[in-house]
Amino acid sequence: MSVLRVVSIGSVFVLCVGALFWLSVSSTDDVLPSVADEGFQAPLSPKGSTISAKEARRIDKGLTGAMTHRPADGYQPPRTSGEHPALTRFVDRRLPAIQRVSHDMFTQIPFLRKGVDCDAVVAVLLDREDDQNVRNEAITLLSQSQFDALPDILLDIYADTRESERFRSFAIQHIGDMYIDQIADKKASFKSVDISKVLHAALTHESVAIRRESLNKLIEASDPSLDQKLPALFADPAQIDLLDLTVYGLAARGDASHLAGIRLLAASEESDAEVRLAAIRALGVLHDAQSSSLLVRLKKTENKRQYNACTWALLELGK
Repeated sequence: MSVLRVVSIGSVFVLCVGALFWLSVSSTDDVLPSVADEGFQAPLSPKGSTISAKEARRIDKGLTGAMTHRPADGYQPPRTSGEHPALTRFVDRRLPAIQRVSHDMFTQIPFLRKGVDCDAVVAVLLDREDDQNVRNEAITLLSQSQFDALPDILLDIYADTRESERFRSFAIQHIGDMYIDQIADKKASFKSVDISKVLHAALTHESVAIRRESLNKLIEASDPSLDQKLPALFADPAQIDLLDLTVYGLAARGDASHLAGIRLLAASEESDAEVRLAAIRALGVLHDAQSSSLLVRLKKTENKRQYNACTWALLELGK
């Protein structure tokens, strides 16, 4: 009996110590949900992603474990200037991601003026053990601070197969944003590579997310080589995952070379929902008067998105 009593007392002691340690690690001024809670979503960067919800679920497989990662003993956060308390929290992965990234973070940290602060954010960006949403926000902080080395860092991340598919798609998204800025003569330079070639090469990547991000940014940039690329993508069965963006791109460029095919996509109930909506809008953008009766018929639906798309397209046709 005395042995059992000793074991019981020892178990209680271990549990109490464990509880006290957990409270010391997780306590905060406010009661915040865990980053792994269902429905958690880090604040979006100023420029958003084209990845669909279905695709995001697929590439996020197994991500929850990484998001709840606790640093090993001995971890020390990168040193900052202390100028921005929000930045000191942001670079410290001992804290849950939801405490590091807030909806007004970019107001609290509008610009990184000191080299030590830039170095701290770069350390977060390059830390593959850190939360991927936090690392994505690190890119945005460096971008809005016009950090000169960022383009080449992003190219290295995109080329690094040790990185997850999801984070490499983040990298190509930001690379595309910089390409758009570069075309607009804003400050964004890729000293060692023709970035348009990187984006075009990414159109054949095995990752659907990376292909979609690449095509979307090329369309936003009005890349001149899309005159040949988009019709080829439309006709390529292997690129069906890009079809909605391809239709959008053709319409945005006023390219009616596949107008008959776009009508068929709009009319078919077998079409993917996003592809069908893109096709309906494209008929309006291309001012295809021949599709008026089709749009009137498709408007008779309980699907609100389809109804709105048809209404908009008919207004473009003056109906």
